Parts: sequence; structure tokens; C-alpha cells
Amino acid sequence: SFWFTFSNFRNSETAFWEVFTDDMMRIDKQAGTALKSLGLPTDAPQMEKMLLVLSAVEFAENYLMVLDDYHLARNSRLNSLFLRLAQEELGGLYILLITRDTTDLDFVELLSRGQCRLLPRQLLKFTEEELWDYCRMMLENITDSDQKKVWQYTDGWISFAYIILLGLE
Repeated sequence: SFWFTFSNFRNSETAFWEVFTDDMMRIDKQAGTALKSLGLPTDAPQMEKMLLVLSAVEFAENYLMVLDDYHLARNSRLNSLFLRLAQEELGGLYILLITRDTTDLDFVELLSRGQCRLLPRQLLKFTEEELWDYCRMMLENITDSDQKKVWQYTDGWISFAYIILLGLE
């Protein structure tokens, strides 16, 4: 598996490509080296060469590429790259794209072909009962009153609940 968190600095696509090709070298040294020398594809011929290299990689197990905070990338080359990788359905390669904004992603075709799933924000929130269990796990002596406040303030969002619980310690 491969996890990359995008930041809002200008060369995040270059940083992504470096980390990705380094990870590919761990799986298949020859493919990783070829991808590194090709660089991030800028046109159709480069994209085809990259896909040819990746199609020869034998992933020992399912390879999950997690792209976190993708909304910060704002890069059409990366959008094209990930959409094309998904369309190619390379055996063993899966992409999990975590983003707050899908405006620039043309994923309708992928959705219609069943190659893409969208998880609504509501699915990622804790229920009230789950949040209460989490609060008790984090702070054994938390009061019912504090637990109610945590629920009211966070509406089930774990990261916000975590910060509040840190403050209660």
C-alpha cells in the first residue's frame, strides 16, 4: 500500500511522483526505475508508456494507492493520470482518493461503469453511541454531561471529538 497526503505547496505533483516511483521500485525495481526516468506524464505518448510499464508490474497483493487531501493538488495532469489508471483496471491496483471537492474530477464515466464509489460524509461520521464509546475509551472518567457536549459540538466528527477530548484531559 502507498499513502500520499497532498499539501498546498506548488510542486505537490512532483513530490507525489517521487514517492510513488520510490514505492514502485520497492515492488519492481525495473518498473520503478523506468517510471522515474519517464517522469509524470505530460502528454498521451508518455501516458501510454507509463501504462505499459505499470501493466507489466505483478502486484503480489492488492496495492492500494491512498491519495489524501487530493483537493489541495489542483492539478489537471494528476486528474488525468488517476482517471486513466482507473479506466485501465490494472490488476491488483486500487486507488482511494480522499477529497473535499470533486469539482475538477470527471468521474461520471467511472461511476457508470462501476469503477468508482463515492462515500458520503455521513458514512464517515460516528453515531452518537459510537462517539460515546470512543469518549469512554479515551477518557475513562468522562462525565455524561461532557459526553453530551462532545456530541453536540462535533456531530460525530472524530477529528473534532479527538481535539475536544485532548482539552478535557
